Amino acid sequence: MKRHTLASMLIAAIVVCSSTSRSDAQPTGSLHPYFGVIPLHTSDQASGTLSAAAVATSTKSIPMWNYSTTASRDGKTYKGTMVGRSPFFHGARTTNINTILVPVAVTFQDTGTVFDPTATDANCLPNGTVTATTLTQQSPILLPANFTMNGVDEGATQYVDAFQRANFFQAVDPTGNSYHTLLNLTATLSAISVSIAAAHGGTFAGLGGCSPLGVVDVNTFDNMVIKTLLPSLASQGVGPTTVPIFLLYNVAMSTGPPHQDLGNCCILGYHSGIGSGSKTQLYSVADYDSSQDFGGTNSGTWNTAVLSHEIAELMDDPLTNNPTPSWGKIGQVAGCQRNLEVGDPLSGTFFPEVTMPNGITYDLQELAFYSWFFGSPSIGAGGVFSDNGTPPFDSDAGAICS
Repeated sequence: MKRHTLASMLIAAIVVCSSTSRSDAQPTGSLHPYFGVIPLHTSDQASGTLSAAAVATSTKSIPMWNYSTTASRDGKTYKGTMVGRSPFFHGARTTNINTILVPVAVTFQDTGTVFDPTATDANCLPNGTVTATTLTQQSPILLPANFTMNGVDEGATQYVDAFQRANFFQAVDPTGNSYHTLLNLTATLSAISVSIAAAHGGTFAGLGGCSPLGVVDVNTFDNMVIKTLLPSLASQGVGPTTVPIFLLYNVAMSTGPPHQDLGNCCILGYHSGIGSGSKTQLYSVADYDSSQDFGGTNSGTWNTAVLSHEIAELMDDPLTNNPTPSWGKIGQVAGCQRNLEVGDPLSGTFFPEVTMPNGITYDLQELAFYSWFFGSPSIGAGGVFSDNGTPPFDSDAGAICS
């Protein structure tokens, strides 16, 4: 979403439920999910290009690289930073991004309901014998699968790596199979328990899905992340050289305390960071959705579609300030944005489902290419502007949004 506090997120398109109590709130249709980016938490108000340059050359953070491009859409030059190594250096090697999966068990004090990613759920998860955590570990976000994007075989790799290879196809293709940016899952931690007071979140039943939905104020949750969770995890390896993924289960977020009618819901994931320079700590928060409250796929769930959105955006806009020519009025964006958030233009549009060796079919979100934001011609796979080429992503973002 736009680079400002999520409290000002546009919610006009969200389906508003009838005014009822939390225990029996009934939406008029499937809830509409959105995704966010919270600007980098830093005391350095000039952190943009300064911290980008520092991080890109640091050995004390995850690897990053700087780019500069002239956009055909407006003729201006834009500079930014991405995770990994530059695809424009032929012979680029595989870059591993050390990743720690952090399940977060959320208890809502209004009902005492616990939403735990490490617990089985016979109502919403396959066979009642697996958990959201194990399903995430076995997903194409963290394990290889065979991907073809716009007719180009990207080989057996993780989804976001396949996207990034397709994103920069013209630069990567001459190097064959040597360019990769992979999540290296170094640890999955025991679940961390957090408790949400009724003033900051609640449990909503009767939404038509297979379970209640937990909803927490996104600012309350992010405050917990930066002030409590991240500091407490330092002894378990979380630091600037790792990317922690805070995994929720059937817990969405709202822009402020959730209304009884869910009128300011639902954010399913976001990415952000804290610090500056070589001490920048990136992180992602994502809901593993099996609730069936959001629709949009054959299964009625989003499972790892949420995480695919957030990891791709963390890769391509890690410091939350990569500027682009103005674009919008597409995907989840009703107005205009000026950032390289590769998931937002296609929120709600899915890449073809992928079945993994565990027999589970996973949902993934289609993602916009770098060239879509800056303009034609496309350097992406197939000469189009997203990893599945869904119209109108057979062309770039077009006229400057205003």
